[in-house]
Amino acid sequence: MKLYIIRHGQTDWNVLGKIQGRQDIPLNETGRRQAACLAKGMEHRPVTMIFSSPQKRALETAQAIAAAQNVPIHTLPQLVEIGYGNWEGRRAEDILTTDRELYESWW
Repeated sequence: MKLYIIRHGQTDWNVLGKIQGRQDIPLNETGRRQAACLAKGMEHRPVTMIFSSPQKRALETAQAIAAAQNVPIHTLPQLVEIGYGNWEGRRAEDILTTDRELYESWW
């Protein structure tokens, strides 16, 4: 058995450097192209099961592979990204101005 661990494609918040956490941010156009390229690249790697976070960015990425391989997706709430509380939607530079010690300790 082979296990492929795949990160979601790009979102607008990735481009902006914002922490996403539990926010349900969808893929942007680049991310959708990345997911399509991933699905193409997986053509010769048979997939029998797909597990995904229910978050849009992860699910959209999984859907590209699932469609190409005709495999169902099992969404698991346990795969949702960790929550970052009031850091979500903010960039590291901004967090460092208000929570430097906590952020550096976490990092």
